[in-house]
Amino acid sequence: MKISSRLLIELFGVVSIVASLVFVGFQLQQDRVVALGAQFENRLTTAIELNKLRFDNDAWVNQSSVSWEQGRLPNWWNEDIQNYMDSHSFTMEHMYRLSVLQTMSAMFLDNMVYQHELGLVEDSDWNEIRESEKQALRNPIRRAMYLDLLGSRKATTELIQVMIFELHTEN
Repeated sequence: MKISSRLLIELFGVVSIVASLVFVGFQLQQDRVVALGAQFENRLTTAIELNKLRFDNDAWVNQSSVSWEQGRLPNWWNEDIQNYMDSHSFTMEHMYRLSVLQTMSAMFLDNMVYQHELGLVEDSDWNEIRESEKQALRNPIRRAMYLDLLGSRKATTELIQVMIFELHTEN
């Protein structure tokens, strides 16, 4: 049974078209993942910029710190935070500014978790970020705020809980 050259050429053309469509499908999927990551990061950048404005606005900081001094403390405030503040002789203004910085750090971590989930962060980079964030959780302000602020994204909350558990088992 001899296959004509015309049939071979047509078969090759069909296989080429199918292969091209598969490639385009993979490329579209990758573009979608990158777009999701960029969209999440853009929202995060906007939120961080708003927090920077709060951090740099002395009137806002003063108003917020006075509110804290009057007993309207954030949900994450606990005895460890109070002890930390007292041991460092921090003012409420200083604590408020620290809380804004920790909020921005929490947003950064949430973004990195999401980017890693999407496969947009190399494992070696992710391991460095994770270890750095784990060590930063030794700070009671960061630990309390992270647990309070990140309840919305399950993957990030679970990561924080695992890192805190790891810190406890290391001690």
